Amino acid sequence: VQELAMTWFAEQFHLKNNESKVALDYWITQRKFSLDDASQFGIGYAPVDRFALSRYLEKKGINDTILSKSGLFNEKKQSGQFASRFCGRLMIPIREKIGRVCGFTARLLSVTPVWGDRKSPKYVNSPETPIFLKGDLLFNLHLANKEIDENKEFILVEGQLDAIRCWLEGFKTVVAPQGTAFKDSQAMLMRKSSPKGVVCLLDGDEAGQKATENVKVMCEKIGLFTRNIHMKELDPGALTETQVKKLEKRLYA
Repeated sequence: VQELAMTWFAEQFHLKNNESKVALDYWITQRKFSLDDASQFGIGYAPVDRFALSRYLEKKGINDTILSKSGLFNEKKQSGQFASRFCGRLMIPIREKIGRVCGFTARLLSVTPVWGDRKSPKYVNSPETPIFLKGDLLFNLHLANKEIDENKEFILVEGQLDAIRCWLEGFKTVVAPQGTAFKDSQAMLMRKSSPKGVVCLLDGDEAGQKATENVKVMCEKIGLFTRNIHMKELDPGALTETQVKKLEKRLYA
């Protein structure tokens, strides 16, 4: 079901309508990614129509029990249909360690609907399901594991788009937690790959420094060496050519 949803979201992303243009503009103009990048990472778009995805999956023969447990929809039906949890958002598939899609992170766009007085959060994640456990996931681990060995370090960044940018710039061992406080189970995921260690490339603000300290404690508890890199005005999600060169020197010196 998650794979079907990813394919459908990707199809919506490439439609030539007003909604998809907003998603494309954010991806290409604001974040400076390409269409090839989107295809490589399965990037998609969830339409504003909250019932469109359930109609599609029902036509594919997916039954109500599976839909209700998938994390793609609100728990209760509305007007006899399952309403999507994700509406008017850029969709980023989340894969587990061997590459199977198990959930999504959805990014706010200008077309994201607002219901009531509550402000829409910038990111909405799939809820935890039998196959989507945030503490047991690291974004991009399925690709980073192909590059890691005892002479290389994992590079830990904050968000999925940060990880995608770093990976595209050649930092192939980059991973990101799932928008939650870093957990010892995530440290163990990296430890099982037998890396040289972990480089924390988190934000330099107070929250980022606190998160970095937490990562250090969790990793060192299980014998995983960590080091921190703080570069002034570094944005892992929008690396300039100069920043890439400086980061390479700090990482591989």
